[in-house]
Amino acid sequence: MSDDQDPWTIRPREWAEWNRPGQVSRVTMHEPVLPIWSCGACAGPWPCATRRQQLRAEFRGASVSLALYLGAQLVRASADLHWLPPGVLHRRFLGWVR
Repeated sequence: MSDDQDPWTIRPREWAEWNRPGQVSRVTMHEPVLPIWSCGACAGPWPCATRRQQLRAEFRGASVSLALYLGAQLVRASADLHWLPPGVLHRRFLGWVR
């Protein structure tokens, strides 16, 4: 299969569109360490303050998409952190999204 037929190949034009000046980079060290859901960079509860700031920038103008993403992470975390009260997890994952 050639690159023109492969739907997963990133073509130079698409790469340029994804990496426009002023666009936020998606590379971060502040990803969750599973199954404890701590930050891989600062060891705080994920999403940490830095990751929250990054997520706000990445999802600028798309608060519903941010809430959906974090809701999905909340569901995953609730399976791993089943001993925490639901309200604690809700505040941690969604309470800061406006």
